[in-house]
Amino acid sequence: MDVRTNNLVQFDWNGTTEGAIRGTVVVDGTATTYELDGVDIVAVLEYALTARSKDDIRTFVSDTLESDPKAADDLLETLLETGFLLPSDHENFVAYRQWMEKGWQRALFYHLRTRTADVDRPTAAGESDERTSRSETRLEPPSVTDRDRPRIDLPDPDELPDESLRTVALRRRTHRNFGGTELDLTTLSTVLWHSFDPVREGFDHLEETPLSETEPGAIRRAGLCVYPVVQRCRDVPPGVYGYDIREHTLYLIREFDTVEAADEAVTDAAHRQRHHADAAVSVFFGSVFAHDQRWCPKPRGLRNSYVHVSEHAHRLILVATALRLRNFVTPALKDTRIDALLGVDGDEEAITYLVAIGE
Repeated sequence: MDVRTNNLVQFDWNGTTEGAIRGTVVVDGTATTYELDGVDIVAVLEYALTARSKDDIRTFVSDTLESDPKAADDLLETLLETGFLLPSDHENFVAYRQWMEKGWQRALFYHLRTRTADVDRPTAAGESDERTSRSETRLEPPSVTDRDRPRIDLPDPDELPDESLRTVALRRRTHRNFGGTELDLTTLSTVLWHSFDPVREGFDHLEETPLSETEPGAIRRAGLCVYPVVQRCRDVPPGVYGYDIREHTLYLIREFDTVEAADEAVTDAAHRQRHHADAAVSVFFGSVFAHDQRWCPKPRGLRNSYVHVSEHAHRLILVATALRLRNFVTPALKDTRIDALLGVDGDEEAITYLVAIGE
């Protein structure tokens, strides 16, 4: 049986003692942190990024780290027991391969559209079944009238802490587990307000400026769509919401009966990744391709569209970090399930990023 390095490993290079490294691994939805002795183990994990036999790894450890056979066996068994190494057919890798292999067809379709080519929407084998969750319950897109439900006016945001960008950026980490703690509504308001303030300014610029004099960045920002899935937030029922950036309000798209149902919906849309299952809010970012083509009709339009969305996703990450919140970011989304969850068509508008935040 071949084994390979767990693709859900996170290192903290500032261990509790000099030369030590912390490593957090996620196996079957559970995150566990271990303290490693040094960088030698990292060399072994780098070697095993490609699936290897156990004998190959023993030989590598013996030759590279100059270990005797017993020490090599002990290290191999420890890495397997702790989950740093996994069987090459483990579910962690299956979901990753599925995303990589099937996601390209849709990505190439979008790329052709930016070149104004006449192409049919791709339909992958078995796609008609992809809107069925593991519980075999079909997830129907929200109706248009769902978007007409009452809005939640967000409270005035707080100011961000007085810290330099360098300080916040160096503190930023990706976290694959959350504490399941409720977020208060003012904190959510603060995160959304400061994360998308450039977009709000773009709307104002477009309204006040003749089209011939508009700043290109304002046009680019105006096509951004933001969908917070509220899992744990005081005074906000669990559900899928749209964020009206200009009005600083939330409008309900889909309700959930329980927090657990919200967790499961996000997990199902994110290829069964459970890193955000205990998050407070999972924020999805949408790209409206027709809008993006208007401000950048050339072939590079698709690339610019993705860069534009990632700009705002990472601004949200920095705002959350400044507020001492954890974050997890991924583009690994199951297209048809996220389309149905949020009520987008996946062609005219597609969801490209997920950022989960919480304590």
